[in-house]
Amino acid sequence: MKKQIGFVTIEKDCVVRDNGYECAAWYKDIAIKAGEYPVYLDDKEPDFRSVSLTVKGTVVADDFSSRYCGNIIGTYDRNKNVGKPSTKYYSCAPYTLGSKVSYILPGPITFLPNWKMVATEFESNLFPGEKRILYKLVEVK
Repeated sequence: MKKQIGFVTIEKDCVVRDNGYECAAWYKDIAIKAGEYPVYLDDKEPDFRSVSLTVKGTVVADDFSSRYCGNIIGTYDRNKNVGKPSTKYYSCAPYTLGSKVSYILPGPITFLPNWKMVATEFESNLFPGEKRILYKLVEVK
């Protein structure tokens, strides 16, 4: 079930790169507008929860050239998708939201009043004697 947990604020218009394609060299640059975008928690499976954000924008550049051993072969019109609508999807595990700025989301997250991050300190088995912090996303009842 998807629940809104907060929103991300993108403070100024910017361009983000979507490079989640089969070929590592392929990409799409998407212009997005400043604003607040809702962030959702998908917790249909208790052992696998994910946080997601969808941002709509406009293509300003892309490259889906055919390649052989990393070298471009053939031709590709890099302007054919410019101006078309596109979407950038972000997804992360809830514990990555523990710091004020997530390195995955495009801006700072503000939680709705019924959601918060709780820090739990623990000793690492990997580094005995060292205290570590794990963040957990919890719903406030």
